Amino acid sequence: MIALLGLFWVAVESNGQTERRRDLEAARAQTENLARAFEYHVQRVIEEIDNSVLALRWRLTAALDGEFDFHALAREPGLSSQFVNLIGLVDSDGFLRRTWNGNLLQPLDVRDRLHFTAQRDATGDALFIGPPLLGRSTNMWSVHLSRRIVDRAGQFRGTLVASLDPLKLSNVYESFDLGTSGAITLVGEDMIVRARAPGLVDFLGKPVPASEFSSVLTSARVGFYRTIDSKSGPRLVAYRHVPGLPLIVMVSKDESEIFASQTAASRQDRIVAMSITLVVIVLSGFALGYKVRLNEKSIRFRTTLRHMNQGIMIVEADGKLSLINQQAIDLLELPQEFLKNPPSYSEIFSYQLDSGEFGNKAELVDSALYDVVFNQKAVMAETISERTRANGVILEIHTVPLPRGGFLRSFTDITRRRKDEITIRTQIADLERFAHLASHDLQRPLRKIASHTEMLRQSILMDDHRESGHYLDVISAAAERGRTMVADLLRFSKLADGDLKRDGVRLDTMLDALIDDMRGGEATRNARFDNMLPVLTVNCNASLVYQAFQNLLDNAVKYHDPERGIAVRLFGEERSDGYVIHVSDIGVGFDNADKALVFQSFRRLVDGKAVEGTGIGLSLVKAIVEKHGWTIDVDSQSGSGSDFFIFVPKIDLRPAASATKSVAA
Repeated sequence: MIALLGLFWVAVESNGQTERRRDLEAARAQTENLARAFEYHVQRVIEEIDNSVLALRWRLTAALDGEFDFHALAREPGLSSQFVNLIGLVDSDGFLRRTWNGNLLQPLDVRDRLHFTAQRDATGDALFIGPPLLGRSTNMWSVHLSRRIVDRAGQFRGTLVASLDPLKLSNVYESFDLGTSGAITLVGEDMIVRARAPGLVDFLGKPVPASEFSSVLTSARVGFYRTIDSKSGPRLVAYRHVPGLPLIVMVSKDESEIFASQTAASRQDRIVAMSITLVVIVLSGFALGYKVRLNEKSIRFRTTLRHMNQGIMIVEADGKLSLINQQAIDLLELPQEFLKNPPSYSEIFSYQLDSGEFGNKAELVDSALYDVVFNQKAVMAETISERTRANGVILEIHTVPLPRGGFLRSFTDITRRRKDEITIRTQIADLERFAHLASHDLQRPLRKIASHTEMLRQSILMDDHRESGHYLDVISAAAERGRTMVADLLRFSKLADGDLKRDGVRLDTMLDALIDDMRGGEATRNARFDNMLPVLTVNCNASLVYQAFQNLLDNAVKYHDPERGIAVRLFGEERSDGYVIHVSDIGVGFDNADKALVFQSFRRLVDGKAVEGTGIGLSLVKAIVEKHGWTIDVDSQSGSGSDFFIFVPKIDLRPAASATKSVAA
């Protein structure tokens, strides 16, 4: 009996040691996975804020040489983050004068702040992440993220600063139970704490203990170590350097709390070792309690991931899905039951194949991924790729291998980012074309001004007043030509800025006034304009629409046929879904096959005519029309004139009468 009892106690102690090792492995896996998850979360938060700052800086750079509303620019949709308290503009002298809340009545001197001095002294363009500071404008703790601003000449013009709220980052970490002394900490490579949970207030802006400082610096960029805390004793720490950023995520947990449940269970086992029944009851209760605790932690983890902006999947080494969040379901358009009862990853993959996610042919699927899913191959390296879904959504897919097999995969919707990049490239191409055109066309008025100024000087010396007047007319016309080119460029470049303000405008009355203005010009002395529109009230921006129709009439005058003269007719036709407004002329026209080019910036189809212009007029008309949500098209025939027609949807129309009128000039 004693021998049996001894064997029983040996079995109890051996089981305790086994459970201790299991708890240690579970704690290590948990801290490593949490460190990876929050490394990814921090990287995405910083990237989101930096993308907003870069987009705002691009818009701001285009407006630096003129007046601009920083409040309106910074409040545009997509240029904000739930983790940002404030975005501000610091000028080149180191004074914060404007924020997204408006201009400051009393500018703040921030010349001593690192987010300004680092960018002022920088030689390149890089994101700077400063230590936590108590904001002078917000009176809140902030981690300042800044980018330098330079003008087109490369001169430093100040910094854009986004104030990251460390409390909001810490609130995300609060949902995890790491015990009374465990913590999730975000520190810089300078070892200064940027965010922490729990106990943010006690640690924010302070350095981590020297033992952890030396350990992190001398270790690899990813690691796990054991340290001794002066208050709580031994603890385990998993850390990860955030790729591309001077930040480190550290997840720590006390050993005493890791083994607390096992120690209590062993004590109970020893007490009840003399009764097999009680041992079975205690072990059963312990197993049940352990499962409940794991379930509670799993719920907390899933709740946090559910509120992330990215879709997340965690696939174990055996191919089973241990986690999938709602964002992944929505982005990939998977059935909702996958959220409640996650299938294996191969089942999800098969579902996507059957639904045509990767096309109709199986060979279109990446063979390496196919091996991972169906042949149980391991993910060997971290990868980032992009895929455009059938619905037009562009996904960035980030796959990261996990330490014990399996992988973590995230899905980020980058559709808007790619569209913004295309828009920026298009606008840059337009500006390059304009620069090329201006380098040629602006030389003509400048040459005229230079040559006729010399002639004017000679005529003044010769006291020839008649010739002097002629030369002054030529110089004035050339200067007006140059001014028109610059004004057209400014109107074209600024059209996309700001919100469109609309009012109910009597379009027929506006066009009457425009025709009256056209009468006063020398070129339109013998022209005829017929305004046959009925009483028509349109919801629009009056100044922009006036500019659009003025450009259309100017175009008709500019490209008229000298033999037929100038005759322009404005009329409309009502449709069930809106109203079509026509501007029809009898000018030289153009080949209808070229109409796709007529609205492109800086193009003039009638190259053989001596017609002055920047090539912006019709592209400006198209931009104005489309900014209102309308459409414009043209029918034309070379030698027979052109008919431009604008469609105004019913939503922008007010009740109209049927009376028509004719105005001739």
